[in-house]
Amino acid sequence: MTVIAPEQIAHFSDSLPQQLSKVARRWAPLEALQDTAIAEVQLIRADTATSFHCAVYEPCLCFVIQGSKTVQLGDKEIVYSGLSYMASAVHLPMLGRIDHATPEQPYLAVKVSVDPQEVAGLILELGDKAPPAGTDSICPEMDCGLISAPMDDRMQGALYRLLGLLDSPEDIPVLSPIARRELIYRALMGK
Repeated sequence: MTVIAPEQIAHFSDSLPQQLSKVARRWAPLEALQDTAIAEVQLIRADTATSFHCAVYEPCLCFVIQGSKTVQLGDKEIVYSGLSYMASAVHLPMLGRIDHATPEQPYLAVKVSVDPQEVAGLILELGDKAPPAGTDSICPEMDCGLISAPMDDRMQGALYRLLGLLDSPEDIPVLSPIARRELIYRALMGK
C-alpha cells in the first residue's frame, strides 16, 4: 500500500484523482452500493445514468470521485460531481439521480457514515479554532442539513489513505478511525 503523507500531497496532486479512481474501481467491481472491510465505509458504482429514486440520507460524508449526481430536497437541487463531496448532518428523505456514468467512466462514490456525537466531540475539541458556520451554503434560507463542496488536495489525500487501508486489512482496526477523523476534520474546517 502506498501511503501519502499530508506534506507530500502537493507533489502527487496531479495523479491523486487517478489513484482514487483506481482504488475505488478495484474495491467496487460491480454496479451497486457495496460494503467494505471498514464498517463505516461503502462504495457506490454505477455504469449508467439513472432516473430519480427515493432515499433517506443518514449523517454521512459522500465523496464523488467520478461522474455526477443530482439530489433533490424539497425545492432545492444540489449537483455534485467528480472530486466533490456532500455532507449530510441529519437523516433526510430525498430524491437522487446519477447524471453521468458510462462503463468506461463509471460513477464512483464513497459513503462514510458519521456519528453526530463524534462530530460534536471534534467541534468541542477544536473550540475557537472551529470556523464559524457559513451563510453561503446551498440552502441559506433554511437549515437543510446538506452542503456540497469541492475536495481539495488534503481531503483527497485523506480519502485515499482511508481507501488504501482496504489493501491492508490488518491496519483497519487501528488506522481507519484516524483516517475517518481526518475526513471529518477536513469537512469541518472546509466549506
